[in-house]
Amino acid sequence: QVLFKEIKATTKYWEKQLATNDSSNKLSKAYHQFSQQFERINHIYSITSWLAIEAWQNDFNDLIDDLIIRNRLGNQVDNIISSACTPWKETALHQIQKKVANGYSLDKLVNEYQYLRSWSAIWHSPIDKKWFKGLAINNKDKNIIKKYSPALVKKLLKPNPQEKVFLDMAPYMFFFKDWRDDLRRAFCFYWLFLFEKIATMHKINLSDLGYLTNAEIKKVLTIGKFPREKIAHRKEHPLIVIPDKTGLGIQVIDKKIPKKYLTIINKITSQSKNKTVKGTVAQSGKVRGVVKVINSHHDLKNFKPGQILVANTTHPNYLPAMKIAKAFVTNEGGIISHAAIVARELKIPCVVGTKTATSVLKDGDMVEVDANKGIITII
Repeated sequence: QVLFKEIKATTKYWEKQLATNDSSNKLSKAYHQFSQQFERINHIYSITSWLAIEAWQNDFNDLIDDLIIRNRLGNQVDNIISSACTPWKETALHQIQKKVANGYSLDKLVNEYQYLRSWSAIWHSPIDKKWFKGLAINNKDKNIIKKYSPALVKKLLKPNPQEKVFLDMAPYMFFFKDWRDDLRRAFCFYWLFLFEKIATMHKINLSDLGYLTNAEIKKVLTIGKFPREKIAHRKEHPLIVIPDKTGLGIQVIDKKIPKKYLTIINKITSQSKNKTVKGTVAQSGKVRGVVKVINSHHDLKNFKPGQILVANTTHPNYLPAMKIAKAFVTNEGGIISHAAIVARELKIPCVVGTKTATSVLKDGDMVEVDANKGIITII
């Protein structure tokens, strides 16, 4: 909560300062402070922690598999994994679910949790009461899988001392995984006013700022000139985004794209001609349905009951769509990923770790999801 308070205090100060004087000098100072916070939050709570969590999850995934096989607990795999992956503490989505179940005002929820709308301070759409209603837990959703106490999980799995350390870490890792999403969304939400001020000063659409890097926006504030031609070019042409030399920023290649990157693009494009996708079974079952690709939570408003949810990965705020989906298919993840956990909770067929699902499968494709074999086929 310390970081949340720091973000609120900093943005409240600058919002007040810029309300009476939004000179270029003050905007530059405010943006400098935004950048300092951005580097901390982006690198500590996004990039670095993502790498650490992914590495830990892979090891934990192997550990759980081994312990279940070793102790012949295949008939209890769902109960054990769901129990072991229960977060230590509630994050925003869990809080909302409880409040909705207890009849808390939806109008108040919209106001209190609006910060969940996006990871971008520039590209976003408000979340409304319908979205919050979709998070409600009803009797059909609740307690489908019986969860065991930590003591019973250990009794069943019989971990050695090193394995026990992994099991003890799990609740904290799964909490941190979702909590950092809350933090990053809140950061973008509270700093929105700064980008609105910059857009107003330069008489441009707010969305145009999204085509510039952090360093490029700093330059705009320093020289006072907005690169309209660069924005127009980036809107209409392919570009490559890579880390800069410091590793703390990004570099955009939007002209004369090197051959090595074009080779990667062509490889991805060629995958879209495939008719099948293969991955890891997270929850068994076999269904047919129409694909809906979810690139961000803004796509959720167009998701219809019975569709096949296809995404790079899923996040807690995808839950309204996940509850009405026929199946989930993701590029990333393993049997302890968010999609896998929700699939087991709701008994919805799920295939994860396909790597190419969002490249091969397109909105409107009729597919068969064979989550017994881990194969998705366009039919």
